[in-house]
Amino acid sequence: MVPALCLFMLVVQIGLTRCVHVSEELRPSSVEQGAPVKDRTRITSFLSDELSPAIGSDGKFLYFVSTKNGNMDIWRWNIERKTAEPVTKHSADDFDPAPAPNSAGLAFASLRSDAKGDLFIMDSAGKTRRLTDRDGAERQPAWAPGGGALAY
Repeated sequence: MVPALCLFMLVVQIGLTRCVHVSEELRPSSVEQGAPVKDRTRITSFLSDELSPAIGSDGKFLYFVSTKNGNMDIWRWNIERKTAEPVTKHSADDFDPAPAPNSAGLAFASLRSDAKGDLFIMDSAGKTRRLTDRDGAERQPAWAPGGGALAY
């Protein structure tokens, strides 16, 4: 069986800048004409969807959403070791991972308490707490550069 949607990581050299491109697809992506491809690595091969990649600020981990366990959970890919492990294991959908710029935590959206979605934060020890509790959909968290504020 072919994976529904898997992640590929592509390292591209453009001038002196090294860019990492993560794509959600089954086939190779087209790269800017003339940009030499250094490395293209398939990083997931689950028989499920993998989507919403986000690279941690330290560059060691890639966070993504997978339906491998039957619902949407957040997973972490160790770039150096080339291993994946679940970060969240909840019966409700967890999605929109946003690693903190200071590597101190992970913000994400979840349907744990609200069918439209609330924001949660997981600290570096794995403790999770809800940040929002409004009637609307709180999704797609984005950290301020210093990590002192979170927009959604």
